[in-house]
Order: sequence, then C-alpha cells, then structure tokens
Amino acid sequence: MHRHVPAARTLSALALLAIVATPALAQHAPARQAAQPAEQAYPPGVRPERVTISRMLKPITADFNNHTLRSVMDFIAQQTGAELEVLWVDQRTGMGLDPEQQVTLKAQNMPALTVLERVLAKTEDGFGGRNNWQMTTWGAMQVGPTSRLNRSNRVQVYDINDLLLVIPDYPEVPTIDLQQALQSSQGGGAQSPFQDNNNNNNTEQPNRDEQAQEIIDIIQDLVEPEHWVENPSASIRHFRGTIIVRAPDYVHRGIAGYPYWPTQRLTHIIDGKRYITMGIDTGISTIDGFGQQPVSAVVGGRIISSNPADPGGGG
Repeated sequence: MHRHVPAARTLSALALLAIVATPALAQHAPARQAAQPAEQAYPPGVRPERVTISRMLKPITADFNNHTLRSVMDFIAQQTGAELEVLWVDQRTGMGLDPEQQVTLKAQNMPALTVLERVLAKTEDGFGGRNNWQMTTWGAMQVGPTSRLNRSNRVQVYDINDLLLVIPDYPEVPTIDLQQALQSSQGGGAQSPFQDNNNNNNTEQPNRDEQAQEIIDIIQDLVEPEHWVENPSASIRHFRGTIIVRAPDYVHRGIAGYPYWPTQRLTHIIDGKRYITMGIDTGISTIDGFGQQPVSAVVGGRIISSNPADPGGGG
C-alpha cells in the first residue's frame, strides 16, 4: 500500500535539501577572486625604453648552478620587474635560444644588464652564432641570437656635417719687409711691406665623399663587423652630409647609443677644474622599502639618541 505524499510537502522537502547541500558544495568550489586593477607598467610621460633599461641597471645577486636558461631569464625578470622578450627557438624559424640550456654563473651585487650580457655570452653556440639584446618601440628588451634580431630593421639618419668640416691650414705666412714699412711711413712709396711667400695656396682639400667613406669604414670595422658581412639587408650610405643606416636596433646602439639612457651627467667647475659625475636618473626611481636608522638630538642641553643602547648624555 503506497502512502500518498502531498505535492506541496514534497517541494518543501526538496527546497530544504537544496539549502542544506549548498554550503557543502560551496566548500569544494574554488573561491572567485575579485578583479585587481592592472599595475601601471610605465610611469606616465616617461619613455618605456628608459624605464626598462633603468630597471635592468638594478644590482642583483645570483648563483646559477646548472640552471636552465628559461629559469635564469625568469629570475632576472622577477628581480628587476623589466619586460624581457626572449626569442626562444621555434619550429617556424629554427633559430632562437634553447630554454633547456644549462647555465652556471655567480654574480654579486652586479647590474642585471651585466648579468644578462654574461649569460648571453655563455650560451652562444660556439659556431659563430652570437647573442645580443635590443630595445623594442613598445619598451621591452628583446633578447636572442643576432640571427633573429636582424629581422627587425629600422632606418636612422645621422648628421655628420661636423665630422666633414675641414679647417684650412696655412703653414707659410707672409713676411714683413721692415725697410719698406719705414719708407712707407715716411711717404717714400705706396708699395705694400708684406711679401707673400705662400706657395701652398693650391693645397687640395679632401673630398667630402671620401671623408664620409672613411667614417663608414670606421663604423663597419668597429661596430658589429660581422653584421655588415652576414646580413644582406644591412645598408649604410652617405647622402649630403648625412649617413643613412638600415640595421637592427642593437647596431644603432653601437653607433650612437640611446638618447634616453637613464643617467645624469653633472658638470662642476671647482678651482678652474672640470669634474663630471655620472649617476642614475632619480626621476624614475622607486622606493624598495624603509629601514630604521638611529638619530640624535639635543634636548635641554643633553644629547638624546633614539637608540635605546645609546641613551646619550653630556651638557
């Protein structure tokens, strides 16, 4: 014999069961995190490239003992907060850094950029392949083999008119005939007392194109010499007092440096002597933390120290 249960009572029981079961299910469900505001990667009004390089100049201490290259790059990025764009090897190009390559290196309070350059030198393939770094237009530091970096070229025009300026040199100057000068002063004649003995007025001035070619040869010999030979897309030419260079960013860095490099140059003249001080630009510095430092003050004729171990005294 089946007992009839009213529909209303059945719905109430199901509702009660759902209420009781809800907390149990909630205990196993992952808690949903509230959306956090995105951190400002670069201060407003400051070039992103300048901020990245400033962060890479931060001193770090590292002890890599057979660490993978990927973990080393992650460590540098975490310690500095800089945006590193590492060009890992891929199947499409077949070129790039090996993330599993072992790195052993010790660095004590060394700028992160120096550590990065030492790591890149250690991970070169040994068959002529070189590693380097360069800046992107969006502020990231691109790291990888030069064969991959060479794919990002830009054109830059450099004014070299000041290097092409030639100041004439006259080694022989006119002489003065003192006797003729005295006669001229006494009205004895109007002949000029100067005797022109300069026979080198026809000195040939160097050709501007030849001078520009010398500058180009110096650049190709001293700034990434392998690049101009191995990279068919690289070009440098002279045009009306300028040189036009088509090359990757790291080559332009070797030619003229970065105008946004985060350093300050302070010139002081003391007792007629010139002193130049180079330092980090504090305009984009950040506070890493606070520390306590004991201080002293004179109160009522006594020296009072904030350090309990040194209460001070005296009158």
